[in-house]
Amino acid sequence: MSDQLEKLFLADPVRFALEIYYLRFDIEHTEFKTTREGYLMIYRKFYLPGIILHADKECTVRELLSTLKNEESKFVLFIEPK
Repeated sequence: MSDQLEKLFLADPVRFALEIYYLRFDIEHTEFKTTREGYLMIYRKFYLPGIILHADKECTVRELLSTLKNEESKFVLFIEPK
């Protein structure tokens, strides 16, 4: 999985700079939840997890966010504005 994600991220390294860094250098605090249409990156190094959400369809967003555990109900979410 990490090879596929890294290939996606390297296609646009400026846009995916944080994902590349966490995947390569801080993977022990990082978790990726993926679907065919997107991914959720959860970075748990700090008290509030940082989450990067990458998805185009609302149904994919709902699916990915539904995978979060109850204890992860407070987080900082990073998304691209449309």
